[in-house]
Amino acid sequence: MATSPFRLTLPLPWLRKLGLGLTVCGPWAFISIALVEKGALGPAAIAQIIAWGPAALILVGLFALIERWAPRVVAAQNEQASASRELADSVREMVQREDRDQREMQLMLKYTTTAVEALHDDLRAMREELRGYAHGN
Repeated sequence: MATSPFRLTLPLPWLRKLGLGLTVCGPWAFISIALVEKGALGPAAIAQIIAWGPAALILVGLFALIERWAPRVVAAQNEQASASRELADSVREMVQREDRDQREMQLMLKYTTTAVEALHDDLRAMREELRGYAHGN
């Protein structure tokens, strides 16, 4: 009976050699062998994967997690960046509006101060004129 390592069923001596590694990574080994039969992986790649044992499962699990969650994380980061940009634009607009309002207030205060001083001078002149009438009559 000729056995080939590319078959889905492993021969019994191979099972004894793999021992606990096959128990832990058995399904992974069968999937890898099936991929070799289909031509998706080369025999050297499958030998390396089986040699890695449980580390191969951890690595594949890590890649699966990254493939599944990375687009979500990138999308969330893009949304956060656009929200931060909008917030910065809003704050900049508020600051510009406050600066404009402060300049307008300063101009109005200058005008009001000038007008009050002119009114004060006019009232002083009127008071002096009234004092002159009161003392002169």
